[in-house]
Amino acid sequence: MDSMLLTFSEALYSLGLEKNNLDILQENLSDAKEIFDTENDVFKLLKSESVALKERYVLVDKFFEPFEEDSKSFLKVLIKSHVINRFNDIKMSFDFLVNNYNNVEQGIIYSVNPLSKKTIEEFEKTLGEKLSKKVSLSNRIDTLLIGGVKIVLSESVYDDSIKKKIEDLKKSLYKKEVNKYES
Repeated sequence: MDSMLLTFSEALYSLGLEKNNLDILQENLSDAKEIFDTENDVFKLLKSESVALKERYVLVDKFFEPFEEDSKSFLKVLIKSHVINRFNDIKMSFDFLVNNYNNVEQGIIYSVNPLSKKTIEEFEKTLGEKLSKKVSLSNRIDTLLIGGVKIVLSESVYDDSIKKKIEDLKKSLYKKEVNKYES
């Protein structure tokens, strides 16, 4: 990641530490991402150089009205600095800093179909106990898995997909075939 973008996330992180509101800031940025993802026109307007800066600030105040003042100010700084288009990268960096501080392992659970919140929480709990830390998973769809799940954390991958089982079976059969001819 660009060091300039990292500076933005580090600045918000430092502010959150100082004011003891990291969790609120992180929640606000997650909500902002959801708004940007679902209300694409809002994100386009905030990025648009053809919309006056003051008008974009009004949009921030309107769409993010219930947010912590620091979160709204942060979005305005990103707009003024012409980096709002890199919001997702900055948010990801901020999340990494906060999660590291809170001893939280962030990961992705891939599945063929969307998983229920309860199922995701069960995986989080099981992995959390195994890793002795809180685990937070987001669900992504990967139809190539055929079935089962694949969990990717920063330092490890847990693959219990049918695709992986087929690959393992192929390797096993290949080894048996090679051993048969070597004997």
